[in-house]
Order: sequence, then C-alpha cells, then structure tokens
Amino acid sequence: MSFLSCMSSNTVPIEPTKESLHETCIAVFNCRLSKESGRPWVSDVIFLPQGTVLLFDKWNEKFKILGNEFMCTKSIPFKDADAFAVVSDDVIAVMASNTILLYSIKGGKLSDITIKETSFGGKGIALTHYDNYLIFLSENRDVYSSIYIKLYNYSRGGLTCHKSLEIDMKAELSPYIAISEKMKQIFLGNLDNKSVMCFSISGALLWETTLSSWPRGMAFVGDKVLVATFFDHKIHCLSGQGDYLGVVFDSSCGIRYPLALCFHKPTQRLLVQCDHFGDFKVYDISS
Repeated sequence: MSFLSCMSSNTVPIEPTKESLHETCIAVFNCRLSKESGRPWVSDVIFLPQGTVLLFDKWNEKFKILGNEFMCTKSIPFKDADAFAVVSDDVIAVMASNTILLYSIKGGKLSDITIKETSFGGKGIALTHYDNYLIFLSENRDVYSSIYIKLYNYSRGGLTCHKSLEIDMKAELSPYIAISEKMKQIFLGNLDNKSVMCFSISGALLWETTLSSWPRGMAFVGDKVLVATFFDHKIHCLSGQGDYLGVVFDSSCGIRYPLALCFHKPTQRLLVQCDHFGDFKVYDISS
C-alpha cells in the first residue's frame, strides 16, 4: 500500500470541490508535522526514490523520513543543511554553506567536498541532482553580480568537478532550482523580476517568463514545469519553452504560502510544502 493511500490522525482527507481550478488534481490529504519535539522549521523537502519523503527540520536539527501514513519513521541528527538532493536509493548530498556532504541515510557520512570560488566569497543557495551530476548553485549575495553553476560527477567515492559556469546577472535568486533532464535545461527563479529564467547546460539564457509574484519551488511534470509563487498562494504551469499556461492551484485548493514542490513520477503525486512549519498538501495528478 502506498504511504499516500493511508490516513492517520495527522492527515485530513479533502473532497474534490467545484472550486478546484484543475478538477483532475485531487488533493489526497493535508499533513502538519507534530510539535512533540519542538516546533519544526522545514527548510527543504524531497521525495526519495521509493516514495517516502525526506525533510530537514532546521530548528530541531534533524532529517526526518516520513513513511506510511505520512508519519515520521526515522530521525537523523544533523547540525545544518541549507539544501539537499537525492543521488541514489540511499545516498543524499547535503549542502551547508560551501560544503557538500555525501551522506548515507542508512549508515552516515560517506565523504565531503568544500566548494572554493576564486572570484568572490559566494555562498551556496541551491542543490539538485541531474543524470549523473550534482548541480550546485551559488551567488554573491552582497552585490548580486554573478552566479556560479557547478556540475559534479557523483560516485560512491565522492565528487569531482565536471563543469563550472559563471553567469553575470544583477538579480537576487530564489533558493530553488529545477532541471529538465529531457531538455537539458536549468530553471532558476529571479526575485527581482518575479520571473522564471531558463538556461541551457552551457549557461546560455534561453527564455524568461514573468509571473504574478516571487517564484519559489519548481517541479517538472512531463514536459511542463510547475512554479510556486509564495505571497499570492498560487502554483503556475509553464511549457518547457516558457509559454505561460495558467494557474493550476490557488488558495481555493488549499494552497497557502507554497515553497518547495516535489513530484514523484511512479505514483504521480505532487507534494506541496506550505510555509516552513511542517504543513504539506499532496495531490494526485495521475489523470
């Protein structure tokens, strides 16, 4: 039985309503994390390959794995994590400032690497996994003059730098990044322009689409990209070529302050992190 097909005391079933903007996207349940060990502050959340959920609770300094019935099945003490990405069934890459740590959720630390920039003291702001690479994004937060995109080959023994791109841009970036494996493109959120920017793997800007508010999390569903905008409580849909296709979720669907978006392809489920305090919504978008 899928963990999303179960219900428990901390999940609230939602009936489809006529107000839903996308009637085929049925909300399965709401979930709010327990406060039994202190109020949570969730900095990021991702699906693991098998369909369970991994999140980092920054205030309680723990990774948490949510399994059946969306209940916590394992807690892993961890001092700090700005972002993380799945690289295999049991290995995650964790970014803390300019260090990337390879960590086995079964057996602890595997290796780490310190990212050193030569042109400025930039700080890492996003991390994701693409094909056989980890993609690390950093920027100079003082003057917003450059961003660096680094691709690392991953192996069980560690990380080696494969490619380093520098892109000149005067803009503050959202701490989220999305990758289209099919189109080999990188998607970034531009907070100054309230836009989504699409780059090729070589660093060329392909297109930029303006949204209604500041972009946050992004997720690919097929050949389309979903983008959350935080302050107006919406999730937008864009084509892979940057065409704006409309709003698919808003506050009438239960969306409030959306942050990270996670899509699990095998189960066709979309997880939406709403605020930082452990509030999640899960949608079935299989149809």
